[in-house]
Amino acid sequence: MKKLLFIFSGLFLFFFILSFAIPLLIKKDKIIQFVKNEISKKIDGELIFDDEVQIHLFPNPRLTIKNIKLTNGSFFEMNALKMNISSNWVSLFNNKPKLNAIELFYPKLDFNFNFFLLSNFDNKYLRKIAYKSSSIKIDKYLEWFDYLEISDGTMEILEGKNLHKFENLEMRFMNTERKKIDGDFFYDNISSQLSFELITNDLNKIKTRLEHNFIDKKSVSRIEGFFYPFKKPLLFDGTFNSDLVDVEEFFDFKKKFSFFKKKPFLYKVSNKRKRLFPMVIRTSSEIKKIKYKNYLLENIIFKLYLENKLLRIENLNAKHLNADLILNTEYNLDSKKIKGLLLIKDFNIPKEVFGETKYDIFGGTGNLTAKFDSNLKNIDIKNIINETNIQGKFLSIDSKINGIDTKGIAKKVDSLKKFSDFFSLMKSFNPDSLSNVNEISGNFLVSKGILNLKEVLIKNENLKISSSGNYKINENYLNLTNKIKLKTNVYKNLPDFQIELSGTPENYVTNFNIDEIRNFFFSSGTLKLGPLKSLKIPMKKNNSIDLEEIFKLF
Repeated sequence: MKKLLFIFSGLFLFFFILSFAIPLLIKKDKIIQFVKNEISKKIDGELIFDDEVQIHLFPNPRLTIKNIKLTNGSFFEMNALKMNISSNWVSLFNNKPKLNAIELFYPKLDFNFNFFLLSNFDNKYLRKIAYKSSSIKIDKYLEWFDYLEISDGTMEILEGKNLHKFENLEMRFMNTERKKIDGDFFYDNISSQLSFELITNDLNKIKTRLEHNFIDKKSVSRIEGFFYPFKKPLLFDGTFNSDLVDVEEFFDFKKKFSFFKKKPFLYKVSNKRKRLFPMVIRTSSEIKKIKYKNYLLENIIFKLYLENKLLRIENLNAKHLNADLILNTEYNLDSKKIKGLLLIKDFNIPKEVFGETKYDIFGGTGNLTAKFDSNLKNIDIKNIINETNIQGKFLSIDSKINGIDTKGIAKKVDSLKKFSDFFSLMKSFNPDSLSNVNEISGNFLVSKGILNLKEVLIKNENLKISSSGNYKINENYLNLTNKIKLKTNVYKNLPDFQIELSGTPENYVTNFNIDEIRNFFFSSGTLKLGPLKSLKIPMKKNNSIDLEEIFKLF
């Protein structure tokens, strides 16, 4: 017992003496100057903080500095309330404390990204990393400390005229045999929470995770995979998963970044030539929903490849209105041109596809094939439509049309007594009528913002409609010529009559050409005829035909 008491007394005395001796061995002024010089040298900038530095000796040596300001020319500035620097005894006694661990509390980080944009430093920096750096050189920078933590930070990035603000920044870096950096922050501009994680053993292969969460929409996107920073070209191989991608939001988001307008992935190799920064991206991707206005794609699965200047999407499979979509496309990042092939299989037209219209075509089974190309230099939707070319064909069988009773029309034609009664058949077009449509087929071409319809055919056992015309997409203006042929039990070979539609959906104008069918009835002597001129009749506001105007012409 006495021996144990003696040991404890000795230890107490040793630490008591040490507490007085250490301050004599440690030169506080030298330590402060060393920390300033060391950090300033490492960041190629300037470090300023209060001279009142606290040195904590137990349980491990630690320095606490307050009111920190760290600057790197016109590019970077950091202000922090407090910083803890953990060291070791040997380095502290040498008055050159090793920066084992750094904890930053409430830092505010300001980056002027215009420095890159104006100086083209970004291109030089990227090329340096790609071709001149090595994992060994990067390791030297990482040897500065074993641990770095940022708590409750704020980061602001000035990019062009845009200020990007990141709040609630939490970040940790651990430098052991396995290097790991992770963190999360809130991006105020788009109400998003972002988190990230990087793990590596030797920097040649980095396990990567980036997660983006729209707070207001509860939509999460995630990128995971392996990044190979020292391959030539750079390589990322992984997966991309997202709950929702809104196309309009993406274009709007891209507009806010001057970085993309600068074309950061293109660098000069001479005064006349530019080259795309060499990188390869390979991902297996899955997106639950892609939304553009009222259009929705669901359950999207595809392979994405980026190599040299080409971005390829292969074997994209998706659902739209219960139909299968298959897409292969290629996009040139340099020229901004896109081309591809699209297949829509087993398309069943839902009633709601035409909205609140008088006549609805729905049901059936349809297929569509199309090839397309476009120029996406200007991301404005109207310009994209004007620059897009599409050529394709479609076929749908066994659908239905609401509002038309073709069998009823055929029977009434057989019982006509006078020609004016022919137009009264328009009354057969009512919401309660329903007719089968055996086939809908045709070819289409989109060019310079105009949808051209060719050889469009709609038919059943009593009716055949051959249509052609065009639709000016940006102007919402339709010109359509319909040749209509009726087949009845009495009249097997009735000639065609023609209905032309022109105008906007709010104000269609209808033009009738019935000369051939009128002459047919006249020559056959079947019906009584009155004088008739060519008809040009405006439709009512509800898109119904004004029959009284027709009858006045007889």
